[in-house]
Amino acid sequence: MKTKSNQIACHLDIILDNGKKIHFYPRLVHDTLKSLTRDKVIIKRCELLIIAQLSSYKEIKLHELKSIIYDTLKQLNYNQLAVKYYKKEFYKQLDLF
Repeated sequence: MKTKSNQIACHLDIILDNGKKIHFYPRLVHDTLKSLTRDKVIIKRCELLIIAQLSSYKEIKLHELKSIIYDTLKQLNYNQLAVKYYKKEFYKQLDLF
C-alpha cells in the first residue's frame, strides 16, 4: 500500500461469499463511511485506520472486511455509527433465512 496524490494504492482482493474475488478499492471504504455520516473528520479518521489495518492483507473475506469496519467504528467510540453499520451490513445476511 502506498500513497499517490492523496489516494491510497492498495493491492488487495476481497473474497465474496460465493468465492468470487473482486479487487479492493479504498473508495469502497470511503463510500461506506459516507453512507453513515457526513462528518468529513470522522470519515477520514476511520478511513485511515481501516486502510492501515488492511495493509497487511493480500486477500480478505468480505465478512472479515465488514468486521474490521465495524470494530474500527467501535474502537474510535463512534458507537451510533457502528450500530447503524451493523444493522445495514449484518442484518442483510439474516434476511436470507
